[in-house]
Amino acid sequence: KRQEKLTTLAGLSASLGPQIAVAGRDLSLVDRVRKFAASDAREATPDVWSAVRRIEAELTSRKSMVTASRPIVSSIGCIHFEDEGLMNFTADGVEVPLGRKFVAYRGHLAQYPNEEYQMSSGFAVFYLDNASDTLNIYLGFSSVEDIMDSTQGF
Repeated sequence: KRQEKLTTLAGLSASLGPQIAVAGRDLSLVDRVRKFAASDAREATPDVWSAVRRIEAELTSRKSMVTASRPIVSSIGCIHFEDEGLMNFTADGVEVPLGRKFVAYRGHLAQYPNEEYQMSSGFAVFYLDNASDTLNIYLGFSSVEDIMDSTQGF
């Protein structure tokens, strides 16, 4: 029965996908996020940097608790940004301004152990972590849509 449901859903996905994406975006919220991203000359404020440091500490703590030697879930994700005019696309890649706020969307699909679709809306800030010599992206989402199906029904 589950396979029939998944086959039907897959058949409808071509027409449902865009509808889900549109329904999943709260346009009044996206408008407020756009205004927030444009505020303060797009510069990340001390409040944003405080949130960045808080989530970095939480991620470091979570990484220290990992005990699995192999992945326990299979998923794929994507991130999309508005305001691409602030980026410089070259033959070698893309240059992004650091410490600037962008409107951002994140998609997430998981296939195992559950079937999941998630779409988030919010803002992003690119920044360098000099200690680890990495380019990082802080994502602050204020809207999330979840659609899930599991073999156990929860």
